[in-house]
Amino acid sequence: MIRPGQARNGPGGTGSTAAPLTLKDVDAIDSQISGVVVATPSNSRMMTVIFGNTNYSTNITGTDNRYLVATDWPIAEGREFYDSELRSGTAACILGETVRQELFGSSSPLGEVIRIKQISCRVIGVLDAKGASSFGSDQDDLVLIPIRAFHRRVAGNQDVSMIYASIRDSVSTDKAKADIERLMRERRRISPGEDDDFNVFDTEQITSMLTGITTVLTGLLSAVAAVSLLVGGHRHYEHHARVRHRKNPRDRYSSGGRRDRTSGVDAVSGRSNRALADRRTHRHSTGSCSGVGGRKCPCRAVCARHHGHPGRLWVFSARWRLVWLFSRAPRRPHGSD
Repeated sequence: MIRPGQARNGPGGTGSTAAPLTLKDVDAIDSQISGVVVATPSNSRMMTVIFGNTNYSTNITGTDNRYLVATDWPIAEGREFYDSELRSGTAACILGETVRQELFGSSSPLGEVIRIKQISCRVIGVLDAKGASSFGSDQDDLVLIPIRAFHRRVAGNQDVSMIYASIRDSVSTDKAKADIERLMRERRRISPGEDDDFNVFDTEQITSMLTGITTVLTGLLSAVAAVSLLVGGHRHYEHHARVRHRKNPRDRYSSGGRRDRTSGVDAVSGRSNRALADRRTHRHSTGSCSGVGGRKCPCRAVCARHHGHPGRLWVFSARWRLVWLFSRAPRRPHGSD
């Protein structure tokens, strides 16, 4: 593939200040480079195609019949462009399989007229389905029209944005690439020592670039996953440790918690020892202690829940002991001896 502009590693791939390619450059590569089977122009633009009440945004590509040879793309239904259609720039189009399904479903589109912008274009063929490319894009999502029709009715100029060249099997790719670079430097009048204002690259370069990007992304994702696993595991441990300490305060010392007896502060909760003792005293005084029956609480009270009087607190003074004993004595039935 040949594109105008110097090669660069950032997004876009090439610069935009160089002079555009022309149809004469395509013809020169096709006729003067012996290692090239065919060279073809290609201009593309995203546009909306309309058929009936259906609208679909797709890639409109201006080219000629050599494009089908360079990309090894046969026609599944219909025909290619006539020479008269290519010379005059007739509004004829060949649909990709994805566009055919979006606009016509399972019916045949041959002979139907679709609109591209304000252009009424008659469908003359359908390309064979190719599927996704190495970049993951849908190769069948396009519409081919004659390059002259694209220049006149879409772009409004005679520029060529890209040239596809197919290399013979018996010719080295590096040799063919060097021959194309030499020819293009002559045609674009680039002096010795000056940098090229065009870029020639092959599919092997694209594949190696994609492999490098995939390797880097895989390493980054693995590192992120490892860090996330460590952070998640630490937070999971902290959460369960806190829940365990809240459920059973006595375990906070046996499970690794420490009480700072010199400062009077609990190392786990951060509360003073006096506050913790008051909290335990309050728990007993409200009848929610976990002690066994008859065991006195720090507030000198007995939990009524363990003595058969739920919800009531009995302070064991001398007076109330008598009241409690007589209230539990069995009563004799009325009228009994």
